[in-house]
Amino acid sequence: MTTVQIPVTQFKAQCTKLLREVAASNQAIEVTKHGAVLAVVAPPKKKQGKPKKNPFMGCLKGTVTYLPGWDEPLDPKMWEAVVDVSSGYKCLDLVCRCHGKNPS
Repeated sequence: MTTVQIPVTQFKAQCTKLLREVAASNQAIEVTKHGAVLAVVAPPKKKQGKPKKNPFMGCLKGTVTYLPGWDEPLDPKMWEAVVDVSSGYKCLDLVCRCHGKNPS
């Protein structure tokens, strides 16, 4: 990759044009002020190969199992709420874990 030195005032005036040239020609630009390099503008590194897959996606594949009858309708008794009259709290759990009672 070749490098070209350009004064900061010229870079400021022609910034958009110079950025397009950098991308098209694969050439870096050193922006200078009084001969000292302030910045280097270079094209991005090209990605090689396939992008990395997200390790989270698909990590649970094959870990879920369905029991027979999982899609059968539930018995109406299972949907009844257990009500703690003293607090007015309703619990829709099959076994009321918060009150230690069985709803049946």
